[in-house]
Amino acid sequence: MECQGDWIIDALAKLRKENITFLNATREAEEAWNTKVTELSDKTLFPISDSWYMGANIPGKKREQL
Repeated sequence: MECQGDWIIDALAKLRKENITFLNATREAEEAWNTKVTELSDKTLFPISDSWYMGANIPGKKREQL
C-alpha cells in the first residue's frame, strides 16, 4: 500500500535531517500502525483475495496485511 512507502520515505528524511542513526518502535506504535494499515486495507479487495500480500501463500498463517 502506498501509505507504507510514504511512511518509510518520511521516516528516512527525518532520520537524515536530524542525524538520527537508529529508531525503535514501541509496542503501542506497532499496534497503532497495524490498526491503521488494516483499516485502509479493509477498504480494498486485498482481504478477499488469495494474495501473498495477505499471507495467503503460507499455510496456517493468519491472513493480514503484510
